[in-house]
Amino acid sequence: MLHTISSRITAYFVARNWVEESNAPWCLYVVEKKLLQVCFLLILLVCSILSGQFVNVWVFMLPLYLLRSRIGGWHAPYAWLCLSMTTAMTLLVLFLLGPALLHASPYAVWGLDLAVLAIAFLLPPIYPPQLHFETEVVQANIRKKNGILLGVLLVQGVTFILGIRQVLVFSFYSVLISVLLVWIEQLKQKMYGG
Repeated sequence: MLHTISSRITAYFVARNWVEESNAPWCLYVVEKKLLQVCFLLILLVCSILSGQFVNVWVFMLPLYLLRSRIGGWHAPYAWLCLSMTTAMTLLVLFLLGPALLHASPYAVWGLDLAVLAIAFLLPPIYPPQLHFETEVVQANIRKKNGILLGVLLVQGVTFILGIRQVLVFSFYSVLISVLLVWIEQLKQKMYGG
């Protein structure tokens, strides 16, 4: 359904000469991605309300969203699969992984967090083949990604000092999942080209 709506919007843009015919695949990708984001935000809102964990949902999803827009990584081939997997991942982090790490030693949590942040800091972005980013865009994304990571670390530190441990835990999972998705995309492109 999202693909059909995105195709119609893209055709409309091409017919109005707002997008060149040669850029139609790129436009389709971007439109579909934006519509998917709107759908996902609605799902997150419902998850937040039903779970009663509004803050944890957004502490988890905001860094994940910001990092994914800069670092890239694997994307599900279908919108329904993306929404399903992201919803399942959010619920898994909210109800199982997050609570487990909240009860772990703060030293262990900080050790894991700093290790994952360091990996993410050093990890170069990787994008799906349909995105044709020039070197300048990739370099700008690296700088922005690293700025986001430093911001996450700063917020984690300040909130931890204030006794709000859940920010450390749920944002840790954001960074971890971002790193895992980059590794998956790297592996996919090595295996199948890209």
